[in-house]
Amino acid sequence: MKQHIRAIAAVIALTPFAGARAVNLLENGGFETLGPGGDPAAWELDAAGSTATTPVRTGSRSLALTALSPAFGIAGQSDPFSGGGVIPATPGVTYELSVFAQNLTADTLIGTRHRAGLELFFFNDTGDLLGLSIVTIFDGAIDGETMPQDTWVRYTAQLAAPEDATGVGITLVLETDPADAGRGTLYFDDAQLRVVPAPGAIGPLGLGAIACRRRRG
Repeated sequence: MKQHIRAIAAVIALTPFAGARAVNLLENGGFETLGPGGDPAAWELDAAGSTATTPVRTGSRSLALTALSPAFGIAGQSDPFSGGGVIPATPGVTYELSVFAQNLTADTLIGTRHRAGLELFFFNDTGDLLGLSIVTIFDGAIDGETMPQDTWVRYTAQLAAPEDATGVGITLVLETDPADAGRGTLYFDDAQLRVVPAPGAIGPLGLGAIACRRRRG
């Protein structure tokens, strides 16, 4: 009985660490905290970016990128040339960027020359780009096939940090032709950047379970 109790205690003690691999490396990934100007804190936005209170997936705020002219609406973190904070990267480690996006039928992106996506990139200590992964949310007109409307859809990008990488950055992009400017908004929420566990890695919970089986034997 004492051995069984010790085994359970070991599992309980180790369990909280099992989620450590899923720590969000982005600051303010839910866009809940506002900076001095009212924009999401820790995010670098251009004129097309702003905070929204509807729609939201979780919490009370989301990020809005509106189709404006000039053609790009951009929100990002960890740009080596922005003067802000940089998220460190470890060569050989795979990172995953995920975010939820939504376009409303009441505020649809009208026109046929829109493009939206998420970018995950790596750079060295001098700011040189070493690797880039781009995932397209849509390219062209918005309809039920290119992107479902009035619902949150999760998009992900994965990439391994190349040799000499010292930092990892992310960008959310809405690009539109000037002829379609001012017509529609794309919303983002719950952005996350995490380290992808290496194949075959045994998490703390797994180690606890092994210890339990050994002691019971």
